[in-house]
Amino acid sequence: MQNKNKEFFNLLKENSIKIFGNFPFPYLIIDNKGIIIFHNMFFLKILDKTHSLIGENIKNFFSIEEADILNFIKSSSSSLFTTYKIFQKENPEKVYSVNIQKLNINKKSYLQLFFQDISLEFKLFNQLEVKNKLMEDELTTAKRILDHIFYISPIYNSYVRFETFFKPSEKLGGDFFDIFQVDQDKVGVFIADVSGHGVSASLITATLKMLITLTPKDFYSVDKMVFYLNSTLLQLLIEDQFVTLFYGIIDTKNYEIEYINCGHPMPIIFSERDKKIYHLEKITFPLGINLNLSYSKYIGKEKLPDFCKILFYTDGLFSFHKNRETISVNELKNIFLNLITTKQQNIVNKIYLSLLQEYERFEEDDISMLLVTLNKNFGYKNYLSIPSNILEADNAIIKLISSIERTFNLSEEIKWKIYTCLYEAVINAIIHGNKSNIQKRVFISYRIFKNWIIFKIRDEGRGFNIKEIPDPSKKENILKTSGRGIFMIGRIMNKIKFNKTGNEITMYLRVE
Repeated sequence: MQNKNKEFFNLLKENSIKIFGNFPFPYLIIDNKGIIIFHNMFFLKILDKTHSLIGENIKNFFSIEEADILNFIKSSSSSLFTTYKIFQKENPEKVYSVNIQKLNINKKSYLQLFFQDISLEFKLFNQLEVKNKLMEDELTTAKRILDHIFYISPIYNSYVRFETFFKPSEKLGGDFFDIFQVDQDKVGVFIADVSGHGVSASLITATLKMLITLTPKDFYSVDKMVFYLNSTLLQLLIEDQFVTLFYGIIDTKNYEIEYINCGHPMPIIFSERDKKIYHLEKITFPLGINLNLSYSKYIGKEKLPDFCKILFYTDGLFSFHKNRETISVNELKNIFLNLITTKQQNIVNKIYLSLLQEYERFEEDDISMLLVTLNKNFGYKNYLSIPSNILEADNAIIKLISSIERTFNLSEEIKWKIYTCLYEAVINAIIHGNKSNIQKRVFISYRIFKNWIIFKIRDEGRGFNIKEIPDPSKKENILKTSGRGIFMIGRIMNKIKFNKTGNEITMYLRVE
């Protein structure tokens, strides 16, 4: 072996390559099979060895395989280093970062390895990974909880439709919107933005939601609500933190909105009749700044078109820019106007996609949009929407049957038919369509034509192919649970049909 070693050093000398055997760090040279050709004294120290290891295979001491060595030789060059992480076999807690460089000697390929002990860094990194994983799990749990807190409650108003969009800059965001029933004709609309991002901001938004949900009915008036929220937030917010908020009560009978805008971006209104677009311009200071500030004098009241769309949004939309110029309100209005006049569906999603296509983000911020549509012709059919929560289904169906009974004197048998079929359809929409995502909604409507009641139930899922549902009446499907609800609806109702997507069922019931 000494002769081979001497011969090897002669080859190094011939190729003008100098090996510093006294490098102050572990160093060795191996051949293409991993056999150690040369090492310095520091390499022996990390293995706690005193005798020469020349002729031994490196994989006897470290977690490195022969296939890895061949790959290094194929991919490495004499001028570039490849970095590899390896573990010591006798002591797996010892971890090394190895810089590997190809060494060509007399048309043969070798590898020279420079070792750096990263055991402490690796241990700290693993500890950090564990903590990050725990934090990620906690944030995921928090998001699930907040999703249930932030869900929009059932809306029993035939004249209102709405779309929502929410994209937090982090896992949890500081934006918040809500739409809720004040009474039979009035709907309350909230949209707010807490300064800052992340956990602290989301806790404030969760508090806002709970404050609004637990507010007594007589506090739903604009002035009482804003005073109540401002006085409470002043006790919760830290220094320099504030909340911009828009709160409005829409009267769907008289087509009016009473509102207050506390430092929030001005909502955009589009009139379907005259194709005009304008703002709700009255505005005042954000919440959480001054207890003695009187907000009542800043309350606005405005007539709304009987056919209109109202876009509420947070300032995250202004985190886009083009040619270093932030998107303007007029540009946002033009995007909104273009989508409406071309009769696009899912407008709030397409506003966001348009911004991504035409502009660039210069900072991360939460983005929220709430689009409310008012149309007096909606009233020709009774309509409601509920979150994908099984607990909401029963109450919604009972309210719907009560509404029908104002027109028909329903027998107990007919009420049973309606309840059974609606319940099966709604539960299917919640579980199979929306996958129990509480942020997605189920839309229920009915129309009455002489002796017929026509029901429609639609979810926000991807739909399904009706032909793929097994027939539960066949022998091979008797033990299968899927398909029974639709089969039962088909037997009870006079007629049923599905849309092409498979996320809407229409049910026809004849009532004598």
